[in-house]
Amino acid sequence: MFYIQVAHARSYKPVSPDKRKPRNSKPSETEARTDKSSQFAQNQTKEYIRNAQRVYFYERRTFS
Repeated sequence: MFYIQVAHARSYKPVSPDKRKPRNSKPSETEARTDKSSQFAQNQTKEYIRNAQRVYFYERRTFS
């Protein structure tokens, strides 16, 4: 879990204001699909980590 936090922290790069898209531009169909699948993957990863933590906690209590 620590590796994920470090990797995420390093991958963040602020976008300069001149490279941003105008707010009134509509995202393309491909961008919308990519954002949607990226959000889905992110949610699945969070759920997996949460479940792994719960299993560890319950097994620790059971077998100790």
